[in-house]
Amino acid sequence: MGGAEESGNTGTGRPTSRDVARLAGVSHTAVSFVFNGRADGNLSAATQERIR
Repeated sequence: MGGAEESGNTGTGRPTSRDVARLAGVSHTAVSFVFNGRADGNLSAATQERIR
């Protein structure tokens, strides 16, 4: 019915890691790796840049 649960939006107006993942075409785990500085050796430089 178009509520926050269906859209994945928390209602705070702030993007979540899942929002970033969806827009970048990657998993939310990949986004977490980049945000937490664990991407080197796990994700290509191009993927890291796309997430950023």
